Amino acid sequence: MDNILLPNFLGIGAERSGTTWLYNILKSHPEVYLCPFKKEINFFSYHYNKGIEWYGRYFRNEDPSISYKAIGEITPNYIYLQHNPRIIAKSLPNSRFILILRNPVDRAISDYKFYKLNTGISQNFEELMRNKEEIYKKGLYTNQLKNWLEYFPKQRFLILIYEEMVRNPLDSLKKISEFLNIDLFKFDRNIIKTKVNSSGKPRLFRLFSLSSKLVHRISTFLTKYNRDKLIGYISYFRIFFYIFGTKKKKEEIPFEIKNQLSQKYRKDIESLEKLLECDLKIWKN
Repeated sequence: MDNILLPNFLGIGAERSGTTWLYNILKSHPEVYLCPFKKEINFFSYHYNKGIEWYGRYFRNEDPSISYKAIGEITPNYIYLQHNPRIIAKSLPNSRFILILRNPVDRAISDYKFYKLNTGISQNFEELMRNKEEIYKKGLYTNQLKNWLEYFPKQRFLILIYEEMVRNPLDSLKKISEFLNIDLFKFDRNIIKTKVNSSGKPRLFRLFSLSSKLVHRISTFLTKYNRDKLIGYISYFRIFFYIFGTKKKKEEIPFEIKNQLSQKYRKDIESLEKLLECDLKIWKN
């Protein structure tokens, strides 16, 4: 494993909570190494049986003269899947973790729209929430975090609130730079306010949907032959249809539905406040 740099930090979630922005901004920093062609490696979630050497090839330092202070990976489903902290503690026992948490109602709606964008389903929000229960469960953060705290001390986690991060990204960057011990002033400032991975529906939706399916099929085939770098580049193909088609009028979720979902999450939010020792009133307005 010559020139392999295994991660010393992981971005573990949550899904639809700004992790693509986190990946892009960290990738812009000269003291940070992330795989340049693949954001979500999903090693601990789905590929652990392939071994640590398979994982290590995503962190091959092409220029040994460069010394990185932080080596990381951003896979937002890590927080949710129960087995992950146990095997990460075994493979990367000294890791630190960045976790971005979003109002669970907004996270669920964004997840629904993103799922609908990529699959073309006709179900409305209520129907999908009933049929795909994990969309709701991914917003129950308290037990997910408690699971991780059984294996790692609390000080190993930097927990950011998505809404605060959007409102004041520079403050979040300061926290990230202190947590990873990197220079605050070396981030690419052009990326800071960039919105990425939107769930809005493009006007060229049919072409976008067809390109997504094509990319998925090609990627599945190439994965068998470990051609992940090529997969990373092919995935940009569908972005063409998204950029030139965005955006149709946003689908609005009825207030009554959002309020019902908010009430379902309230108890978990209150438990999370106690666990984190913070006030999450920004999610209760």
